[in-house]
Amino acid sequence: FYYLIAGLYEQNKGKEFFIQSEEGFEIRFNYLKNFSLSKLDETHRQQLLDKYDELINALNYIAFMESEQTELFSILLGILHVGNLKFKANEEGYAKFVYTSDTKHTLLAISNLLGINTSALIESLTTSLPTAGGRDEFLRNHTLEGALDARDALAKHVYFKLFSWVVNKINKTLSYDKTNSSNKSHLSEIKEIGLKALIF
Repeated sequence: FYYLIAGLYEQNKGKEFFIQSEEGFEIRFNYLKNFSLSKLDETHRQQLLDKYDELINALNYIAFMESEQTELFSILLGILHVGNLKFKANEEGYAKFVYTSDTKHTLLAISNLLGINTSALIESLTTSLPTAGGRDEFLRNHTLEGALDARDALAKHVYFKLFSWVVNKINKTLSYDKTNSSNKSHLSEIKEIGLKALIF
């Protein structure tokens, strides 16, 4: 994630991927422990950019089209924005979404990057609709802890779905020509140019 952010900033794509506010401020993410590019020295920043180049080389090598790379990056950054959703407990002890200028940007990012209806998302994270032994359904409010757990579970679910997609893409590339005896060398090359970069 760190070098993805560094690379996109270097390409002036901060606003496109919502890692930069409309005012030009850097967005920090809870899942990255509020990591900030601006606090890095030039050496560490260049190391991240080098890793980003390795990632792009790996994606190109396994035949990820530019549109697929954009989709991949959008989902990854969308996951980070999910982690920035904020809740607080109301007077009854139930979770309530916190609306601020920052979280409004988060909702806009999630809507654009993941294509999710954010109103429905907030409702699904703060409430659930269980069935009561076959009787009529009823709406149950989540506690603050429940909402945060639901948020993190969603992020993990999307991440693992994305990871499976990447792995399937790699497998299809490697099995394109099963009669090619160089498949093993292809796998070694992919590892060398940054397969680990795909795992983040």
